[in-house]
This record gives sequence, C-alpha cells and structure tokens, in this order.
Amino acid sequence: MTRGQLRTLTAETLADRTYRAVHDAIRTGELKPGEKVTERGLAERLSVSPTPVREAVRRLEQDGLLERTGPRTVVVSAMEDTAIQELAEVEIALRGLVARFAARHATADRLDNLDAMLDDADDRLIVIQKRAGDGEPVERQISALFDTMQRFNDAVAACAGNPVLVRLLEQSDRSHVVL
Repeated sequence: MTRGQLRTLTAETLADRTYRAVHDAIRTGELKPGEKVTERGLAERLSVSPTPVREAVRRLEQDGLLERTGPRTVVVSAMEDTAIQELAEVEIALRGLVARFAARHATADRLDNLDAMLDDADDRLIVIQKRAGDGEPVERQISALFDTMQRFNDAVAACAGNPVLVRLLEQSDRSHVVL
C-alpha cells in the first residue's frame, strides 16, 4: 500500500468516526434541532482537522440531519412527528432484514458474542430497575444500556454481510433524533 493510499484510508476512517460522533450528538439531543454549528467548531470539539468534519457534515446533510445555512455553518434539522414515525417504520423493517441476513451468515462464535451482549443488557436493565425503585439516579446506567444495545445492533449488522442493507439502516437511524 502506498503512503497516499494509507492517508486516504486513514482520512476515511477519521471521517467515519467524525460522522458517528456528530450523528450521536444529534441523536442524543446534545446537539438540538435548530442549533447552529460550524465546521471549525465541530473540528475543535472533536479534536480533528476540518477535512473529516467537512466529509461528515456532507453526509449528515444528505441524511437530512443537518441543513446548510452558510458556507461553513449548518444547523441541526428539526423533523416533524409524522416523518419520525415513518422513518421508525422503515427502520423496523430494515432491522428485520438485517436480522434475517445475520441469521443466515452468523458463525457460532458470533452468536455466542451476541448472546453475551444480550445477557449484559439484561443485567444492566435489572440494575436500572432496582436503582429506579430505590429512587437513585439511573442516567449513567441507561447510557451504558444504550451503548450495549448499539454494540449489539452493530454486531448483528456485521453478521449480515450486506453492506448496502447496513448503510440503508444507518441512514434510517435518524428517526431516533431527540426533538
């Protein structure tokens, strides 16, 4: 592999990570609908250069999560309730297809890994229920549960062996944007 190819590969990986970080910030409500963000501000926030931020912003615009308002300024898109419901329906159907493909292609090791993740999620849910019942804060445990379920969904998608389907599912994931 040439040095140029290695740089391109690294830039793609950094752009993907930047995309995921901004996408997650929108999904969790850390970046709110209508909030103005700049490419420079995102680059500083994520400690990356402007190049992966520009790529991530372009993808997020295509996904409908960001809207450009100026040469280097975008705002977080607001979605109507009906659009969110429609996207949720699409996501459910796509997740079913991903699961069907994963069931065909998953190895025994991958199935064991998925089972372990579900056990972890069950354990976290028990802790959340107990803490909530005791009147204790549960935000950190809920966040950890969401992280576990994201890892589970990513592992199922990896088992599916269909990158086109997985990309469609990632695009539909915007239905989880907090309004």
